[in-house]
Amino acid sequence: MLKTADGAVFAEAYRTGFGAVVRDSTGTFIAGLTGWFDGDLFPKEAEALGLRQVLQWIVDCQLLNVLVEIDSKEVRSVVCSHGCDWSEWGVIVSDCRALLNQGISVSGAVLDKNLKQITEASNQHWSKAASSQGTEPEIMQIQEMHAKSHYSALEQAAVLSEMSLEATAQNVISSSRLMKVYHILSKIMRRIGNSNISRIGICGEAGVGKTTLLEALKIQPAIRDEFQFVIWVTVPKILNLTELRLEIARQLPLSDKKSIYRETLLSFLKRVKFFLILDGVHEFIDLNTVGIPKPTPENGCKIVLTTRSGQICDRMLVDLKINLEDLLWRLFCENVDEIVYSSNLQMLARKIVDSCCYHSHAIFLMSKALKDESDVDVWNNAIETMNMQPASPEQELEHIMVNVLKFSYHRLPDDTTRRCLKNCALYFENQEIARESLIDNWISDDLTDMYQKGQKVLETLVNAGLLESSEDGHIFKLHETDRCLLLEHVFPSVEGLFLMRKNKN
Repeated sequence: MLKTADGAVFAEAYRTGFGAVVRDSTGTFIAGLTGWFDGDLFPKEAEALGLRQVLQWIVDCQLLNVLVEIDSKEVRSVVCSHGCDWSEWGVIVSDCRALLNQGISVSGAVLDKNLKQITEASNQHWSKAASSQGTEPEIMQIQEMHAKSHYSALEQAAVLSEMSLEATAQNVISSSRLMKVYHILSKIMRRIGNSNISRIGICGEAGVGKTTLLEALKIQPAIRDEFQFVIWVTVPKILNLTELRLEIARQLPLSDKKSIYRETLLSFLKRVKFFLILDGVHEFIDLNTVGIPKPTPENGCKIVLTTRSGQICDRMLVDLKINLEDLLWRLFCENVDEIVYSSNLQMLARKIVDSCCYHSHAIFLMSKALKDESDVDVWNNAIETMNMQPASPEQELEHIMVNVLKFSYHRLPDDTTRRCLKNCALYFENQEIARESLIDNWISDDLTDMYQKGQKVLETLVNAGLLESSEDGHIFKLHETDRCLLLEHVFPSVEGLFLMRKNKN
């Protein structure tokens, strides 16, 4: 089965579209897919984002023996190569590679007539939608049609799919930044899932990760599936309620986005289920005056705001106030266990958490490495490691994680465990690994001679936080950011590696 994919940028409509057609081995048209992202992207980004969505579609549809054709030589070359890239572009490429590992092939091609016809038809549709100046009910009808079109159904026509979700240019968050809030994201998600909590206030000083956390929340599939509209507003220091109202309206299918009355916005929002993000609130905001209805368990709407002041949370009458510094400290203490409350370790523990600069994954790994450790010298060594000269001067988050991974790596109990971790990093890029496959691989590479020993190594790596286990304990993964940093900065140079994979047929 052959699938041809392409992306196109529509700067005037501030949208980027993509399309794909499925053909059988004889060239007969089987199905089509079109979608869009909000934002004016560079051509290579449009191609790569479109490719990622098409690959995900293939996986969701469980199509077999698929060869994907794309006409961008640059994208094809990068996707089919290896290496780490910490940019947003690199994250998109990394996602494509992960999907390709599921048995899909990519080649270069020239677009065929069928794809051009589908893309042209789709472009005409979206051009009409973007330029429509009709009444509000007409625009709402278009929005409903988008939501009803589901790309997992193989239909004998171009499928209009709601693809503008987590793949929009604004919503892409680099994996290194995501890891900063990784271990507190699930805690926040659980609170959002509580039907009795409608307003959440997240407070903390500058740099603690409030905005990064919101960016991660915004792209969560659970959020996108639950709410009809996810609205993000960065609140200016000098508050202007009219501008705030307009910024919200710009993200809604309203006919007039240049001027809008409170009653119009209020009437619309009362009829939908929304998730409103207010980032950087500096003073009390009367939401009713803006035109935002009160979120309740009955209407299911949610408001999440961030601020540096806990008092602002109180004045905004939030149902739950979360202080990120306190949450990160609790994360550390929960994993180190009761030993952290010893009088001779309290100050050292605070220094270690501070040296992690609010990076939740760094705090998590350090806490795992120091679990139940009572030796003050070990704690002092941890502080010395965190204060080492950074391995490379490009990014602060990378500096922190290099030092953390070095300490965590050296805290592993023996060389066998370290070799097994190297094995995971070298041969399992962006993959989830089954328990049996992982241990069998270690045995075949002479890293351990018994399955039981492999089980013990696996348990050690999970307890150290270096491997993450699925809930049922059958599937494991090494975070891609950790993998890249381990290979580049922590492990010995390639020439010094004694771990060599056997030639296998």
